[in-house]
Amino acid sequence: MYNCKHFILSNSTFSWWGQFLSTSKNKLVVSPSRWNNDGYQSQLIQKDWILINC
Repeated sequence: MYNCKHFILSNSTFSWWGQFLSTSKNKLVVSPSRWNNDGYQSQLIQKDWILINC
């Protein structure tokens, strides 16, 4: 995942670390808008990500 250019994340820290450690400067990250079921907004989500409501 370190060498990937773009990422589609699941709500897991494994996929989060993969995109975080990527060396791609123009990466696109697509992520679920919710990471858990308690309504808490996760601090893992970055402002420039594309979020999908689920």
